[in-house]
Amino acid sequence: MHYGNLWNKLGRQLRETAARQVWVAQHAATLQRLVSATTAHLRTCGAVLTRTLSCVRATRTSPLLVVRTEGSGQLYVRGARTSLGRAVPIAYCCPHRCGAQPLANIAHGAAHAGLPAAPAEELFRAAADAAEPELGRWAPRHLANLAWACAHAGHGGGARFYTALAAASRPQLSAFNPLELGMLAAAFAKAEQRAFTRDLCRAVRRSPASLGPQELATVADALVRLKGLEPESSPKRHARVARALKRLSRAARVRLVAAPLTFGLQ
Repeated sequence: MHYGNLWNKLGRQLRETAARQVWVAQHAATLQRLVSATTAHLRTCGAVLTRTLSCVRATRTSPLLVVRTEGSGQLYVRGARTSLGRAVPIAYCCPHRCGAQPLANIAHGAAHAGLPAAPAEELFRAAADAAEPELGRWAPRHLANLAWACAHAGHGGGARFYTALAAASRPQLSAFNPLELGMLAAAFAKAEQRAFTRDLCRAVRRSPASLGPQELATVADALVRLKGLEPESSPKRHARVARALKRLSRAARVRLVAAPLTFGLQ
């Protein structure tokens, strides 16, 4: 949680600073230490660890073995059998999880901080690896923030990561608000990943009127870029994107007639 808050505040400050590149260059060593510490923390999330542990309580009737671990008090290992006081090597899943909010904050803050390429790649790869197994439990806003941050920074996971993002977003697509949908669409377009194109087209055709002017422009731009990624040998995919763009253009025309000032027109 503390790393997430730190990166989130750092990103907000640097995003509003005109001399961001100068500040980052002046504090390169400090930022590298922060990246290293954060990366080490992220790599412990859900890791399978093996330790030689001493049994502090065990009974014949209980299926649980209580062992003492460093820094985490007691750990209950189901099904383990040993004698009281005997040291045994036990492999267990680390109970610590980084959590959706801290991970999204780390990625979002780092994307705004403008880190150099090497530490940025190190940090985003660790964040993507830590997040991937848990994406199915994440809320839409965390999925959108993580996707946007990784794509904006140009680092993070590859095709497998974006496929996992699409799979996690698909069942709850109707729960994404317009801003989150725009962020998700822009992320997949910038990362040149086609895993979400069909779902995005369906969402646009379902409720284009719910998108505001900024989201209309963002999603339309993303669809145009995603359409360019589709192979020419797939006319059905091109037609799918074209229908979604047509729906967006109709929604934009309605908004222009109803309230032209919302588009900055006088």
